[in-house]
Amino acid sequence: MIPSLRLRFAFLFAPALLWLGCAASSSVAPPGVFINGAVRASDGQLRYRVPCGWVDASTDSQSVRSLAWLVRADYSATITIDAVHVNPDAQDLLGNDGLLQLAQLQMGLQTHASGVDVVDAPALESQGDRTVCRYQVRSASTGDTRRTYVVGAAGRYYAITALVTRPRGTADVEKVFELQAALVRALEW
Repeated sequence: MIPSLRLRFAFLFAPALLWLGCAASSSVAPPGVFINGAVRASDGQLRYRVPCGWVDASTDSQSVRSLAWLVRADYSATITIDAVHVNPDAQDLLGNDGLLQLAQLQMGLQTHASGVDVVDAPALESQGDRTVCRYQVRSASTGDTRRTYVVGAAGRYYAITALVTRPRGTADVEKVFELQAALVRALEW
């Protein structure tokens, strides 16, 4: 095939392939939100979905501490999934308020530096059929906004954090956060 025909072929069929790759396959998100198929996280337990228009950079050497690292194609937002390690003795102390207390500790680690403002304090909410704890912080100097969900299942805890850098307005931030909430609802154990 000559180069100009290849280019025409790519432009004609790329949208169709993207549409097929982003077809609905989950009842927890609207059609076209995720690429088909769940991906197993590096811990071997958690399965997550990759949003359309995002890249799964989990195998990149910079993502060593995260179970999953998703990057928006324009590099202005990321979603990470991290294990929250809890000592068995501490887990007994957490009891029924475990998600809320873990979220408060996580937020404390993120806000201990000056210039990080709490937008939403940790609060329990429902995402699909699971109870989660959510909070949000913002950097006063850069405007970068971070929302974190703390979730628990089968004695394990995870922090799912969306970071929006160089926000292009409130609508852009909310769009990323809606996608993050859909990802939280779609998690599998």
